[in-house]
This record gives sequence, C-alpha cells and structure tokens, in this order.
Amino acid sequence: MGGVGHGPVDRGGPVLHRWKAFVASLAPYDVHASRRVGAWILALFAATLLIGTLAVPVPTILVVSIGCLLPIVLSSGAVLLLRVRSAVGPLLLLFSLAGVGMITALNLVTHDASAGAQVALCAPVMLAGSQLRPVGALITLAAAVGAEAICVLTLEPLHSAITDLAYVSSTL
Repeated sequence: MGGVGHGPVDRGGPVLHRWKAFVASLAPYDVHASRRVGAWILALFAATLLIGTLAVPVPTILVVSIGCLLPIVLSSGAVLLLRVRSAVGPLLLLFSLAGVGMITALNLVTHDASAGAQVALCAPVMLAGSQLRPVGALITLAAAVGAEAICVLTLEPLHSAITDLAYVSSTL
C-alpha cells in the first residue's frame, strides 16, 4: 500500500500521558521570570531563617543544626533554580512543598504553635501561588493546610487548635 504506516507508535500508554499532562500543568506562566523570582525568594527565606536561628536566646543543638542546614539547602535551591533551563515548574513545586515540610519540622521541634510560627506557612503558598499555575498552587495549599493541622493538633489544646486551624486555613 505504498509504505504508508498508521502514524507514530504510541509507546507511553495512558499513565505516561497523564503524567506528562500533570507536569505540563505545573509549568510557570513565564519560565524566565519564575526562575529569577523563585531564586530571590529562596535566598530571602534562607537569610531570614539563618538570622532567626542566630537570634534564638538559648539555642539547642537541634534548632541550630536545622536553622543552619536549611539556609544552605535553600541557597543551593536558589542556585539550582538559576542554572536549570527545564523543569522549572516541578522544581518550584518541590521547593514549595519542601518549605512547608521545613516549617512544619521547625514548629514541631521548637514546640511553637504561635501566630508567627503559623503564618510562616503563607510563604511557600505565596511562592507557589505567584509562580505556578493553579494545580501547583493548590497542591502546596493542601500541604500547608495539612501541615497546619498537624502542628496545632499536636501542640495546642483541641479547642484552640480547631480555631487556629480554621483561621489560618482560611488565610492561606
């Protein structure tokens, strides 16, 4: 029949296609601006965390190690974000989720459920919300609400925890 084939062979299957669509839905609207802004935000968070750790009146070994290690990780992430040319969306999502995890770990380690500790969860949500498409922002928001629930339900009495969870979740 003249060598006409049936078109390209689809080797990926439906799971791979859904994964590719998901990764594409994480892509920032402006890759170059997101790389720069994301790197600046990570560097700012690193400096803030380092200064906050050094300002602790009686630091424990765990607080100092976390407070000094995380700025190194965040600074490395900023450099990586500036160097990478592809996969900016997944990297920004990873950094946002890592931020939620780091804030949660610090709050639990320091037994801090204060308003200042809770409002820190806004930072990764704002990073994702300002630089990613809605899918990435919603994933980060869900992680932050879950982290808030873990922190307040662990560190506060139930009646205070539910009130804080409602207010902070609505703020996020």
